[in-house]
Amino acid sequence: MPTYRGEARPENEMVGVVYRCTIDDPEAIATSWEHSEHRWVNAAQAAALFPEPHWLGRLICRAEALHGLSSEALLAYYRENGFEL
Repeated sequence: MPTYRGEARPENEMVGVVYRCTIDDPEAIATSWEHSEHRWVNAAQAAALFPEPHWLGRLICRAEALHGLSSEALLAYYRENGFEL
């Protein structure tokens, strides 16, 4: 069941996205009545879920580009402090 901000129109639909995460047991995921589905996808697949020029697709692409430009020291810091990249 979709959730909307205001009137039930596509532009008001709320979508939850968790970007760059891992889980020890993907089979352990349990959705509740609040969720219609879950998927494990890469960044390109996630961005493709949104029609152009949806802001969230662009945001995912930008985040992936920034990750590619990040130094190993910064990535190590993120991993050690709960920002797994």
